[in-house]
Amino acid sequence: MEKKKKIWIKTAAVLLAAVLGWIVYQRQGVPMIEQGSLREIIYVRDYRQGYEDMVDVTERIDGEKLAELLETYQRRRSGPSITSVWLGDVQIDMFIRTIDGFYEVILGNENHVSDGKNQYEIFDSDILLQEVLALIDG
Repeated sequence: MEKKKKIWIKTAAVLLAAVLGWIVYQRQGVPMIEQGSLREIIYVRDYRQGYEDMVDVTERIDGEKLAELLETYQRRRSGPSITSVWLGDVQIDMFIRTIDGFYEVILGNENHVSDGKNQYEIFDSDILLQEVLALIDG
């Protein structure tokens, strides 16, 4: 009986360590986009004046500086399936193409990057938003 109890305790400890390890792994950041992978900025839209007064700022923004910014920020390793976004929560909406595929970056009250299947939380998204706004407002 004592031997079974020890085996059970060891098994529970191993399972707990595995679950905690998985949680830590999933919460670690990965680059939003890999360095050198940006191929095209399809659009950058500014919604600060509201949905009706959206401004396409794609031509105004320095693509190389934007790519450098996006390469320095990280996102969560995993995320939920894509959900709809209320545009009242969006200040900046970017759609980009990388060597890995297409990504949409939403910044404002709602902050995430999505790959068409999942959306991922962006670390330090408030700072990223301010830096993107500085690029736009020049």
